[in-house]
Amino acid sequence: MAEALSDGGVISLGGGAVTQSGTRDLLKDHPVVFLTVSPEAVADRLRGSNRPLLAGEEDPVERWKKIFEDRRGWYAEVASTTFDTSRRPMQKIADEIVAWRREQR
Repeated sequence: MAEALSDGGVISLGGGAVTQSGTRDLLKDHPVVFLTVSPEAVADRLRGSNRPLLAGEEDPVERWKKIFEDRRGWYAEVASTTFDTSRRPMQKIADEIVAWRREQR
């Protein structure tokens, strides 16, 4: 990840990346966009999936909520800005992120 960050551009990290202190340290010197999603939208997105972290007897959305709450502080620690992705077209979100980044320069 350090090499990718030094090359510039966009790096897409999974939700668990922030659990590593070394990753959080590396991200502190870079603009970080935190993409959020509502539990309702997560329920729609999880329907029919088999994500290992959400497997088991517990409802996958409830499990997702617990994981999110466990990681919330880490997300806040590294995020430069936040965009909600729940019910909006991805192109609109991407355009807003580009506009935000241009304002940062």
